[in-house]
Amino acid sequence: MGRAEALTLFDFVVPLLKPVGRNGVSAPVALSYNSQNWRRDGAATYKLGADVGYGFGWRLMAGSLTPIYTSPTTFLHWLFTDASGAEYKLDVNTSGVWRSKEGIYVSYDTNSYRLQFSDGSTWLMDCVAGASEQDSGTRVSVR
Repeated sequence: MGRAEALTLFDFVVPLLKPVGRNGVSAPVALSYNSQNWRRDGAATYKLGADVGYGFGWRLMAGSLTPIYTSPTTFLHWLFTDASGAEYKLDVNTSGVWRSKEGIYVSYDTNSYRLQFSDGSTWLMDCVAGASEQDSGTRVSVR
């Protein structure tokens, strides 16, 4: 019988700025680190990201949407990552609008590429990582 090994997870967030619009809507930007740099979906194992200048495991972002597959061709759900690095499954699909069972009140419309928040604000998720990139298919807003 094999010995069980404990996995250590390390998360760290450095808030950088939180621009606020005239109507109070904000988009926080943070530098976050997560030591879980690998993901296994079905039989495939993926390395999450690369060292892009500030270290492997670090992300500089306001938020992103990553498609999660059970096989190379079978889509499962979207994974929303906020500025703090927290991840939420958007796994309920209603006519192309994905939302979470977790009650985070975020939805993603695949027809308009819009991520909508509970306060009514939206992000246009129109920038997509290419097939040759480590985070292939991940969407971010650049506006």
